[in-house]
Parts: sequence; C-alpha cells; structure tokens
Amino acid sequence: MKPFRFRLARLLQLKLAEKKQRAIELAHEQQALRVREAELEDSHAQHAKVGCSYAALSTRATRASEWEGAVLALGAAELEISRRVGRVRQASDLVDQARERLVQKAREAETLDRLRQRRWREHVLEDLRAEQKENDAKAVTQFIRDRDLPGSSGRAS
Repeated sequence: MKPFRFRLARLLQLKLAEKKQRAIELAHEQQALRVREAELEDSHAQHAKVGCSYAALSTRATRASEWEGAVLALGAAELEISRRVGRVRQASDLVDQARERLVQKAREAETLDRLRQRRWREHVLEDLRAEQKENDAKAVTQFIRDRDLPGSSGRAS
C-alpha cells in the first residue's frame, strides 16, 4: 500500500491553528466582558449607596449645599452607570464578533478535514482495487499454469 499524502495538509494545519487562535481571542473577549459587567455591578452598588445617603438627607434638616452635593453625586453615579453600560455593550459586541470569527475558522477547518477523510477513503479504495486486480491476475496466471501442466486433471481427454 502506497502511503497516503493529503496535499492540503499544511492548509489544514494552518486552519486548525487559526481556529485555536480564534478560540483564545474569544476567551479573552469573554473575560473582558466579565470585567466590564463586574464594573457595572460596582456602579450600581455605588448608585444605591448614593441613593441611600440622598434618602437619609430627607429625614433630617439639611442645608441646601448638602442637597446640591447629594444631587450631584447621584447624577455622577447615574452618568457612570450609563458610561459602563456602553462599555458592556461594546465588550458584548466584541465577544459576538470573536465568536463569529471562531465559527468561521471552525467551519473552514471542518471542511478541510472532511475533504481529507474523503480523500483517505478514496486512497484506501484505490489500493484495494489495485490489490484485487493484482490478485485476479495471479489467479488467472495460476489457472493457466495448472491447466497447461501435463497430467493435470483439468484437461479433458
């Protein structure tokens, strides 16, 4: 049996390496998204804390400057939440893009692998046909030899 050689083996290796790289990129983007989501949770906690202090001001007599400071702090906390929501959306978009690139590379690698498997099956079938042809030729040769031998019972007298 002659050795199997897939002519696109290097391309398949390249596609598998690219798929692995895209998987690593996706993992990095997912980690960045988790960090952004944690930051957003921190902002929500900060907003809740500022909201509690704002509510506490209403239970006691306070000066106008304290109210202004509390309103500004509440506005700043809401602005920070808004900014971080944007960062979470952006990170989520990057995760989606990285996932799409990974899926594309996985499809390319899978297509090449299926081609390699099909070529392997064709190679094996070709070798089996060649072997069968060789065995048939040997059988015919043996039959002719056996028939032509003197004293063989294969000839009718």
